[in-house]
Amino acid sequence: MIVFANDEIRRFVEWISDKDISPVELYVVPGYDALEVCDAEHDETVAFGVYDPENKRIIVPEGITDEDKAFVLSTIAHEYYHHIEDSWGWEHDDVKAEEYAAEMVSKFKR
Repeated sequence: MIVFANDEIRRFVEWISDKDISPVELYVVPGYDALEVCDAEHDETVAFGVYDPENKRIIVPEGITDEDKAFVLSTIAHEYYHHIEDSWGWEHDDVKAEEYAAEMVSKFKR
């Protein structure tokens, strides 16, 4: 049997996806454990994930170690929550996004 490296990510994304929320694209960058982000607010920032509301994209590194890969699921959920906030016209709230991510990963891992 052949198993794709991102099978767990694919299963997680399918599991947290809400059919009532507009689609968002997910880009998983292989071979990296962090991203370098440049934008108007920050000259250069190391991030574990990015939500691009203008293009409706979530970008995350795949992670290199098993610990990194576990963190990727939480990062995807965090950024997806920001997409949910945008879909409903809510302000971004990192505390709520972290709570959502922790809850989703915990339930998924059971």
